[in-house]
Amino acid sequence: MAKSLISLMMWTSGKKLFSERKAETFFNLLEGDILYAQQYALLNRESVRIIFDNDHHRYYSKGHYFEGKIFERMVSDDIFFEGTSIGYRIKFTTAGSLSQSGTLGININGEKYKVVFYLGSGRFKWSKL
Repeated sequence: MAKSLISLMMWTSGKKLFSERKAETFFNLLEGDILYAQQYALLNRESVRIIFDNDHHRYYSKGHYFEGKIFERMVSDDIFFEGTSIGYRIKFTTAGSLSQSGTLGININGEKYKVVFYLGSGRFKWSKL
């Protein structure tokens, strides 16, 4: 009985740790991709959008003039984007600044997070709800 209780406690804490690491990894990748899109917009003097797509478990970037995708990042099946004030996309202007501020909800392994994008800077912060 005691062994099964200890095993259950270890499994629960291990699952939580895995979920937290998965979120940290995801947000680190997202930060790098947002910075890349911002730099692309600035260097090429082209507006750039990042689109969050639940149907295909991905987010990707498209330029105003560039025909294809600038980048595409596949995400695992347990990551869902929840459009809030900005919908399911962010847009960088030709000057490399965000065209609007707002929030995006992200659900990772059943845990909810809020991402706040700040107008102009291209910076964002995320927090667990």
